[in-house]
Amino acid sequence: MLSRFDYRRLARPDKGLIRVYLAHTSGYSRAQLARLIRQYLDCGRLAQRYATPQAGFARTYTDADVRLLSEIDAHCTAHCPAWPPRN
Repeated sequence: MLSRFDYRRLARPDKGLIRVYLAHTSGYSRAQLARLIRQYLDCGRLAQRYATPQAGFARTYTDADVRLLSEIDAHCTAHCPAWPPRN
């Protein structure tokens, strides 16, 4: 959008309209847009610096671990005294 409308040559009110439009469509904050526009004005392009997570969170327990923990919990619930103990 910045190059399409030749942001460098726009008048101040028009730049404000472009910023409002970009904030609305992109969801970026006012400060983040200011940084991105400054990067565009300095370099002539925008470089993506944020990586999107591809795999999500690393898994801690395997399916076998979850089954074993579930069996232990069921056993303790059925056979162990209530915790915490009551006075």
